[in-house]
Amino acid sequence: MQMMFSAETVSSEYAHSIWLVNEIHPANVLPARALAFAELLASRSAPALAAIKRLVSQGMELPLAAGLELERAAFAERRPPKFIGVAISARGVTSSDGPGAMKPC
Repeated sequence: MQMMFSAETVSSEYAHSIWLVNEIHPANVLPARALAFAELLASRSAPALAAIKRLVSQGMELPLAAGLELERAAFAERRPPKFIGVAISARGVTSSDGPGAMKPC
């Protein structure tokens, strides 16, 4: 909260050390790294990503034990992946029912 209230800037190294950012890259590498991460996310199941986002948001409002229980219950059910939809990447758009259909990762 201190950082939000004070609006002080911090170095990228400090932000990385407190897990405020995951990676640090030079400016000339950043666009390629961001695109690679976007492609990784696009290759994943959209419903699974939505569920993860929802669990994180819900878990932030709960005490630790309740948040951990919510996570455990959500991922206790294991089933084979079934991706439905359209894959979008820098290489183009692929339908889920065509020869380039999305495959489980």
